[in-house]
Amino acid sequence: MMPLAAPTPEVLGILAGYPEGVCEIGAGDGAWLQAMRAVGIDCAGYDIFPQDASVRGGTVEDAVADFPEAVMLAVWPPGGTVVQDWIRAWQGERVALVYGGPVRARLGDVLLAWQEEHRLYMPPGRKGGNVFVVWRRFAR
Repeated sequence: MMPLAAPTPEVLGILAGYPEGVCEIGAGDGAWLQAMRAVGIDCAGYDIFPQDASVRGGTVEDAVADFPEAVMLAVWPPGGTVVQDWIRAWQGERVALVYGGPVRARLGDVLLAWQEEHRLYMPPGRKGGNVFVVWRRFAR
């Protein structure tokens, strides 16, 4: 089955540029973790229902405790306002999302304290077009 979004060399190149590492929330089957590790990115992944041994069982709060400075990554986060809660809980300076139209609509005003740093359009996945965006928190 086609994935929702597959990591591209361009996206992995941007993520590799962050020495603080990447922490994927909602990491599921670990596909993005495997791709990041394959190019030398220091990364970890959390999911409340991990589907692979490379993914730690836990919540965004667990990830914040373990990796407070990392870039948060969420690939096609779940419905509702869950992604807003994740962003609000995140303590690091950057969040990165991979999403399509429906997810962007759920972000609301949670990113008002953040400035867009990178945007890449990605090949379509199972649900259509994808975009990768990294936001940096405004100075606190």
